[in-house]
Amino acid sequence: MRPDESVSFVELEEAGRQKIDIVVRGFDDDGDVFIIRGPINPKEVGKLYHLFLKSHLPVEFNPEHHFLLALNDRGAVLGGLFYYFKTNDTVHLEKIVVKPAFRKKGLSGRLMQELFARMM
Repeated sequence: MRPDESVSFVELEEAGRQKIDIVVRGFDDDGDVFIIRGPINPKEVGKLYHLFLKSHLPVEFNPEHHFLLALNDRGAVLGGLFYYFKTNDTVHLEKIVVKPAFRKKGLSGRLMQELFARMM
């Protein structure tokens, strides 16, 4: 985590069980606010799916996939990635995407850093 970032938590319900997720709030290279967190509903996963398709990156999501999203301060999906656990200590990153207007602002790097931090 960088010094200009903050962390909070969000409580979610997943498959009828309560789950707590980490929310990281930071600034991109232009100084605009973004947050990184897992999706809070299926609609956000759908928005990520469409972003991959618009970027000409065909994807197929499976039940074992996990997601991290980068969102702006109004909750719009700016980018994201998805991955799965190959073993208890090995993760396979499938793909990562950022909207064209938000590329070269450090979001993909921050998504990767957050994925690595969550795997430790």
